[in-house]
Amino acid sequence: MPHPEYENMIDGYLLGRLSEEEAERFERHYFECPECFHETAERALLVEAAKAAGPAPAAVKLPVRTSAFRRVSPGWAAAAGAAVLLAAAALLFFPRSPKPLDFPDAGIRSVRGGTLELVGPAETIPEAPGELSWKAVEGATVYSVVIEGINPSWTAETRDSTIPVPTEVAARMSPGRTYFWRVKAYAAEGTLLAASARTPFTIGR
Repeated sequence: MPHPEYENMIDGYLLGRLSEEEAERFERHYFECPECFHETAERALLVEAAKAAGPAPAAVKLPVRTSAFRRVSPGWAAAAGAAVLLAAAALLFFPRSPKPLDFPDAGIRSVRGGTLELVGPAETIPEAPGELSWKAVEGATVYSVVIEGINPSWTAETRDSTIPVPTEVAARMSPGRTYFWRVKAYAAEGTLLAASARTPFTIGR
């Protein structure tokens, strides 16, 4: 895996053990990196297999990817083996692409993945945007929006697939500067359904 820093965060993310800041950083990378997405998908299968195998002995921990497996109970070994086969099948039938698949529920953090497509703004625009827009996500009840590059960053929530940019926020954007925005879609129970890539736009001079 080309991103060991994020590989070390996968189990913590799936099990809900990361701080909000760490989870946010992992998600920003995960939704834009197909390699890390597929690695997370494999680990999610292992977490599911461990749950299905029941409580593990106190001395046994969740299996990790190493050059050799640690000694585990037969039930855990069988479950982990089945999970690896399932992961291999998933990778065989679903080609690597930036578009994430749905993950199984890991029990603590409900993880689902999808790509949210932004409509605009993008690239170079003549003036500060009056609104942000994106394609609606099925099942989403609220969207979380952020614009980065202004101080402080602007965040807001909406139930629609567009949101106006307040005049005072637009006034803080300067010609010749590049800003970034992204959107996340959530279901009613708070489950993350989809997230967009971190997308730049530049105010023309």
